[in-house]
Amino acid sequence: MTDRAAQIAAFLTRAGWQDARQTPIAGDMSPRRYSRLANGVQTAVLMDADSPMHTFVTMTEWLRTAGFSAPAILAAQPGDGLLLLEDLGTTPVKSLLLTQPDCATGIFDGCIDLLLAIRALPAPDLGKPDAETLVAWTELADQHYPGIQPDRLTAFRTILRDTLETALQSPASVSLRDFHTENLMWLPDRSAHLRLGLLDYQDAFLTHPAYDLMSLLTDARLPIRRQLREDTIARYLARSGDDPQSFRTAFDALSAQRNLRILGIFARAGKHLDHLPTTYGYFREALENPVFDTVRTDALAAIPAPARSGA
Repeated sequence: MTDRAAQIAAFLTRAGWQDARQTPIAGDMSPRRYSRLANGVQTAVLMDADSPMHTFVTMTEWLRTAGFSAPAILAAQPGDGLLLLEDLGTTPVKSLLLTQPDCATGIFDGCIDLLLAIRALPAPDLGKPDAETLVAWTELADQHYPGIQPDRLTAFRTILRDTLETALQSPASVSLRDFHTENLMWLPDRSAHLRLGLLDYQDAFLTHPAYDLMSLLTDARLPIRRQLREDTIARYLARSGDDPQSFRTAFDALSAQRNLRILGIFARAGKHLDHLPTTYGYFREALENPVFDTVRTDALAAIPAPARSGA
């Protein structure tokens, strides 16, 4: 038994789950590992992380106190990256949308309600990256995306930074950051936005409120028709009262930032390469915003479109 296995065994013993049957749960590209534990009819989820999980614990307490469907923490050693969590089931919203696409509007309406409810709350103490930092994060693509010409992106990044600086003058709100349909669990026995179980918010930060809506609608792992995305943004704006032009500019600038960074993440990992064309498409679509008119051509020339799968 490895030292880590012994540490996990001791943790589960203290929690009273030492006899539970463990089944690995497929994870993402993060260093966290998950297992579903079965102890008779009871189930729970073990999170085994390579780094401390204090932010996850803080955010869980904050979300649950506010009444959201974050998993209860059954046992914790956050400094060691070990958490035993309430099992929110086996049906991610992505699976529901793939099998029942007609329910997309209703689900996205629930997401809008959830995001606006989070936005209305006083925020916990979280990091708040500035525009310079957000732009610097896109340099991951310079290091890993094939064929990229970073020298030709200088003007684009200047416009992106200036646009983000303007957007970030708006009141910041909590962003769960990885808010997309694989991290939302469908809980049909609950009501309203409580039917959306929340996962993977350990990287939460404070930023413009458009960020999580953008994350939801431009996730390459579940491409969403453009008209549905536009309708969802319009419904969000109708409820939020935001100025449509400034919100949309913030949305597109954040989409350009995030999707350029994700091109680098996918290329570096050598995984999800079949999602590169969709990610690139979201980046290109973000650059349709007039704020990028003077740099669009050079930016797209500097980042070659990825080959389509099977091409």
